[in-house]
Amino acid sequence: MRRRVGFTLVEVLVAVAILAILAAILLSATAQTRRSGNTAACTSNLRQAAQALEVYLQDGDGTLPDTLYHDFSPILPYLGDAKVLECPLDPYRLGANWQSTRATGKRTSFYAPLTIYPEFMRELLSLDLNHGVFACLVHGEREGLSPNPEAAQDYRGLVLRARKDTSVQRRQVFERCFVADDGTVEKGRMYWDFFTDEKMPMDVQNILTTIPGAREMPCP
Repeated sequence: MRRRVGFTLVEVLVAVAILAILAAILLSATAQTRRSGNTAACTSNLRQAAQALEVYLQDGDGTLPDTLYHDFSPILPYLGDAKVLECPLDPYRLGANWQSTRATGKRTSFYAPLTIYPEFMRELLSLDLNHGVFACLVHGEREGLSPNPEAAQDYRGLVLRARKDTSVQRRQVFERCFVADDGTVEKGRMYWDFFTDEKMPMDVQNILTTIPGAREMPCP
């Protein structure tokens, strides 16, 4: 009786399929590990940025600079390395906060509260004594990549928030929906929610939406 030598086509295909599945699992685990490492690095950078801001506030009158929203220049002297302002996950050439990047010449990933709007800051400071001072928005799911990049528009879900006490929170920031009397609906993530979990006041809503006085409704 002749003994069979080698493998059948079916056996080869099964072996290849098993190897492909194992490779996919390994690649997925590697990608997850790399992403977790990048998130940890971003958390550290956010904390250092918040610490630098805290020293700035101690040296000054304790108020956030009016220009911080679009220009991080005031805290640069308090940073050991401007690389602290970057997130390893930031895919944008100019950084997610391209306005501050252009103002400082330092690539910036993080966002600051809307210091250019007194109403926004007044409500934030009065309602949340430990409000967020910096937020990184590029940790959720990306739905696009704007030609004129604003990460708030491109991402959904997870946000890292550095608070005034320099602690860093992980927060899921979901879209809100607003409807006007004429039925016009506006949908999107609200800048307010990046920096606090407190209820958004109406005067802040009127700043952040294009339909002042609109009623908030559950998103479809």
